[in-house]
Parts: sequence; C-alpha cells; structure tokens
Amino acid sequence: PHICYGHPVVTLLYCGLVDIIYVVSPPRFNKYNGEWWHHLFTVGMTDSGHGYRMADTKLRDRATQLIYQRLLSKTYREKPDAAKTVDGLTFGCCEAGAASLCGWRREQEDRFGLALAGCSTAVIGVFDGHGGSDVAEICGSHIPSMVASALSQPTPSLPRDALSGTFLAIDAALMSPPAEMPAVGAAAGAAPGAAAVVVTSRTAAVVAAVASFVTLLYCRSTGKGTAVTAFAAVASAAGAALAAVRQSPRPSSNADALKTTAAAVDATEVGATAICAVVNASEGGASVCMANAGDCRAVASVRAGATAEAISTDHKPTVRAEKRRILLADSPLGSVDRAGRINGELDFSRAIGDLRFKRAELPAEQQVVTAVPECCEVCLEAGGLLLLACDGVWDVLSNEEAIQIVRRERARDSAATTAALCCRLLDDCLARGERAKAGSDNMTCVLIEVRS
Repeated sequence: PHICYGHPVVTLLYCGLVDIIYVVSPPRFNKYNGEWWHHLFTVGMTDSGHGYRMADTKLRDRATQLIYQRLLSKTYREKPDAAKTVDGLTFGCCEAGAASLCGWRREQEDRFGLALAGCSTAVIGVFDGHGGSDVAEICGSHIPSMVASALSQPTPSLPRDALSGTFLAIDAALMSPPAEMPAVGAAAGAAPGAAAVVVTSRTAAVVAAVASFVTLLYCRSTGKGTAVTAFAAVASAAGAALAAVRQSPRPSSNADALKTTAAAVDATEVGATAICAVVNASEGGASVCMANAGDCRAVASVRAGATAEAISTDHKPTVRAEKRRILLADSPLGSVDRAGRINGELDFSRAIGDLRFKRAELPAEQQVVTAVPECCEVCLEAGGLLLLACDGVWDVLSNEEAIQIVRRERARDSAATTAALCCRLLDDCLARGERAKAGSDNMTCVLIEVRS
C-alpha cells in the first residue's frame, strides 16, 4: 500500500475507527533540509456534532500507525504462504518450468501459462494481475493456447503477429459489452408496470437477491399484494436466467471461450501486465520471439557462462515515449505524478484490462494504458537460459543475480527440473522479515533451459 503523495487531490483514508477520517495533505518541500514533508490531520465529529482537528503530535503519530496497520491487515498476511503452483513441459532440446508463489499477499493475482504448438515449439507466459486476479486468469487461460492455435494452423501466423494479435484480442473482448440474458420483469409475468431487468451471466444471482430484498421491504411497508407477485416473478426469472447460464453448452472454439469468459469480468478496475514468448527449439539451440506489455521482464543468458541481459523493456510512465503517449491521449486520467504513477495509481503504462484508462474512440496504440505489446527476439545456444518473471521477482533481484541463482542451483542438482529451479529462485526472493518490503509481493516466473 502507498499514499499517493503526488496526487492533485489529498488522499482520504477511512480507517473505520469511530467515524474518523484521516486526511493526508500533499507534500511540501522543506528547502532548509531538502526533505519532503506531509501533514496528517484527523477530521471527525464530536458528541455535539461539531468538527474538530487533532493537533496533538502523539495522537497524530498514533493515527499514522493505525492507518498503516489497517492497510497492511487488508493487503498482507500475518505469515507468508510459501506453497507454490508449478508446471512444466519438454519440447525438442528445451525444457520449460514454471512456479508461482502467493507469499505475504492475501490473494494470488499472478498467473502463468504453458502450451505446446508442435513437437518443438512452446508458448510460455507470465501475467501479473492487479486489482484482482480476473484479467490475469483470462490471460493465463487463453493467451498461450490462442497463440499456439494460431501457430498450428495450415497457414500459420508469424509469432510476432500471433502474439500482438492475441494481446489485443483479449483486451478488445474485455472492452466489449457483456452478453445479454433474457429480460426479467414484465415479460416474465410480473405485475403490470413492473420494470424489465436485463440479467448477465455474472449478475443473475445478484439481481435475484437484490430484487427479492427490495421488493420484500416494499411489501412489508405498504402491504400491497401486487408486490408479492412482482417479487415472485423477478426472483423466479432471475433464477431461471442463472440456471440457463450454468447449463449453457461449452464454447466450440478459443474465440467463443474467450467471449464467454470475458463477458463475466468487469475489467474497469482490474488488469494484468503480460509477457509471453514463442520458443522454437532447433538443433542445439532455440529462437525466441516475445511480446511484453507492462513491467514483467524477460532476462536471458544466451549460452552457458554468458552474462545476463534484459531482453524486454519495462514500460513505465516516466519513460519518454510512454509519457508522451499518455499526455497526448487527452484524458482526464492521463497524468503522471511526481511518484511516476498514472493518475496517482499505476506505476506501469501498458496492460491488458484497466478499462477506466481506455476510451472506445481511440485506437489501441493511443490509449493512456495500452495493451499493444513491444516485441523482440533472441537466440539461445546450448546451456542458454531464458527467465520470464513478474515485478515481484525483479523488486528483489537484479538480472544477473536471478541468473546466478539458477546456475548455482543447477550446479548443485543436475537432475532438478526447471520447475524446481523456479521454486528455489522464489524461495530466495521471499521476504523473511517485516511485511510490505521487497519480497512481499506475489511472485511468478517461467524458466526455459536449452539442454547441452
């Protein structure tokens, strides 16, 4: 958790403590000691109904501590969850392994994906969710399989085109309006004059519950018998709509599956950064084409003993080209604050989802937060490594440190799978001490090793 110091509006933090709201003012620069200061005021209501401001220093310090503790309790666990989700596959002369760790966070918002596109080609990806796991789940479930499908067609797509097209297809599906279910209300036999309600697959149960509750209150307060009829009709029709959704046939293609899944997700406040690679194994090596949108990163050691080098670019709002696009979008949310965040929120400038930063009238490449990936290529030789990981890993390790850990563990255990090496890498990253520091985020990585 963080306080958006650079946000143009003061940050309001409601702590649930006796109806008190803590107001953190924007920072001011102290020219005498070169430090930034912020002021905490505590605003509430006295018993007489008059507002007051807490000026006592000790009480202000205590309030700050309570704010921090409450934010931590909502975001972090008391003890880290070190259980890991792993997967792996072998293709040609390459082996791929993946591992994901929830760590100190209360929810695992990361996902990874592995898919084969032939006996010597694989598609791998890491997807770092934020605001929830819904978009990352869609990315992990659909991007590798859709890219693999595009590469397996009689007239296959180029890896670069397949990757870029799939990223944009996922984002477009999330921006499309949800599929509509039959109207509920007058058409379902409700009382005359009852309003019709359109129920989607995600809201059917909610509509039934809310309609039942509101109508029941109305019935009790007025005693009108027509409300009972409306209550029964609305609840019954909403329940039928939900049952129809549950019994609907399975999608017949990747595109249909994507539409069905995306229609049930509200990606306004939810998104995912993504990095995905097509790895084509050949005699004693592999060629890699990858696409990146956000701050996940790919690092390679192209041969045994080679140094680590970043293959992808972290898309940050402070990068000149990214900042230029953000400002040219002419959006009320298109600002970059002094902390390097878009609108005081996102510290990356490309992602799938985050629809509040996207406008339907703009092309994808001009959005404040764009899903257009940056593509690059690299060739690996015998003994080469390719590591894809989310920012939770890179917050702890440098590129070289991550590769050195993998090399060290391989030297210790020559029979270990790449998935096991990923697990040991995440164990090294996991914070052992105080929460909310480096090593406390969700962590996910995928490792490709070219066997000698």
